[in-house]
Amino acid sequence: MSCYNFQCFVSFATGMINQLVVILIGIGLLLFIWGLVKYVAAGGDEAKVAEAKQFIVFGLIAFFVMMSVWGLTNILVRTFFPSNGLIIPQFI
Repeated sequence: MSCYNFQCFVSFATGMINQLVVILIGIGLLLFIWGLVKYVAAGGDEAKVAEAKQFIVFGLIAFFVMMSVWGLTNILVRTFFPSNGLIIPQFI
């Protein structure tokens, strides 16, 4: 199935961005968890605590940025390409 109009391009780009965002959210979450593990294992050593705090901050920043990109992408797509009516899921 080939599609050569702007709406198909936007749909493809949105799908790719959504997949990339999910992967990057996972990486950010792993950084955050790794920072927590390092913080607990630091045992009061100031250098190790500072390094663990950097991992935690980087993980939180990555998570926040990716959620913002994901939300902005969905807002833009739904603003410029609204669906044809309300779709209500049916449970049989």
